[in-house]
Amino acid sequence: MRFDDLRYFQAVVRYRSFSKAADSLYISQSALSKRIKALEEFLGGSLFVRKNNSAVVCTPFGDYISGYINNLSEDVNLLSTAADSYQLNHQRCIHLAIPFGAVDVKIIDAITKFEAGKRNFYVETYQKQHEAINEMLEFGQIDLAFAYRELIGKPSGYRATSLFQDPLVFVTSKANAEKLRVTDAVSFDDIKSERYCFPKEDASLYSFYLRVCKNIGFVPELTLSDVRIDIIRKYIEIGIRSTLMPQSSAARNFSEEHFSVINIVDAPILNFSMYESTGCREKTRDALVLDILKEYRKN
Repeated sequence: MRFDDLRYFQAVVRYRSFSKAADSLYISQSALSKRIKALEEFLGGSLFVRKNNSAVVCTPFGDYISGYINNLSEDVNLLSTAADSYQLNHQRCIHLAIPFGAVDVKIIDAITKFEAGKRNFYVETYQKQHEAINEMLEFGQIDLAFAYRELIGKPSGYRATSLFQDPLVFVTSKANAEKLRVTDAVSFDDIKSERYCFPKEDASLYSFYLRVCKNIGFVPELTLSDVRIDIIRKYIEIGIRSTLMPQSSAARNFSEEHFSVINIVDAPILNFSMYESTGCREKTRDALVLDILKEYRKN
């Protein structure tokens, strides 16, 4: 038996005619007769009989079964409605992870524009440290993630696409830059003696700064304060600290004239990447991915 057989039975009862019922269902009369016969075989008895005036009516067995079929048909409709509701509220949601302190404005623009143009759809965003994003990727808990590839493992089930390269830069006060007599670029040798304060919004990125200094061959004079970017801004502004950070973050947080953002010629380059699940394909997610990639291909 098929669920459609219930509708077919109800149509014959309503129209008392196989031909009229078939027309209302947009199927052929022979197809309708075949499905009614299959239903009779499933139930084990004849459901209809043709009277002298050619009207089709229920047999006593069909009349008895009719109430059960009507109730079952209502349940099927409820099932279909519940399934549609679930699809709208759950399947049309994209789970996305972005890191603290490393959110490129192009991503946010693409996500907000995309979500604003869709009905019954939303993006559920998790702003996490790289360590937490890495764990979510390992357990396949998200559809999309954005992170620095150097701070993420190699999660299975995801395809990584590099969006842009983000070299480390030296951030200091304008007055200190003038004191150091640098404007465009420095080497790590030039800034070894600086007093540093690294942001700790992301433990993985913080550890990366320390590893970079160690690999270059110096241990930075570093405050142990557990501080965020707003306090670091003040430290740098009054000239008692400098910092290292990815170029994109520096551009967002230190754009005022009293700050100097200076390239480091021997600095490592981070690759800001998009991690896309390669599991079950979903058209809405794929469309968002294309919109994000278009943002980065404009330039």
